[in-house]
Amino acid sequence: SWQFLFVIGLAGMLHVKRGGEIRFNWMMTSAAVGYLVGALIWVRLPLWGIETASGLPTVLTGFDKTFLSLSRLMHILAIAYLIVTLPALSNLARTRPGHPLAVLGKHSLPVFIAGTILAMIAQVMKVVSPGGLLYDTILITTGIALQFGFAYYLEWLPRIGWGAKKQQPAAALPSTALKPA
Repeated sequence: SWQFLFVIGLAGMLHVKRGGEIRFNWMMTSAAVGYLVGALIWVRLPLWGIETASGLPTVLTGFDKTFLSLSRLMHILAIAYLIVTLPALSNLARTRPGHPLAVLGKHSLPVFIAGTILAMIAQVMKVVSPGGLLYDTILITTGIALQFGFAYYLEWLPRIGWGAKKQQPAAALPSTALKPA
């Protein structure tokens, strides 16, 4: 499920980088806000004991991270649309390039992969030694610190000449001079 969300974000970023834009539209904004308010009511209020899934499978109605259900996809798209098109929200999400969250986001895929591996290691450690609250706190804090450290390491590599794309010399353009017949 995360792969699809990642590709949607990548496609949107590439669209904007190429000069495209995602414009504000009252109907889209109203639909996004309406959907988010409806989702909040659906998930948080008991609705008088009514079965909110309406007999549909969890793949379509659930907010579980196991699959990318339609409701979860719409939730992410609605939030993303509002953040991108409303300056008040997009300004809250904006950071300077050197900000720790910006560095983490710049290297999001390798950091995500490292985080997945760290989570697997932590699960094994919890089975071997369940520990308690202090152990869990140290485990989680160490994992977060390692991910930030990895992001800063990836940020540092081009400065020492590793990982940066090598500049290729420009190819000579064909001569436009007259050629003998």
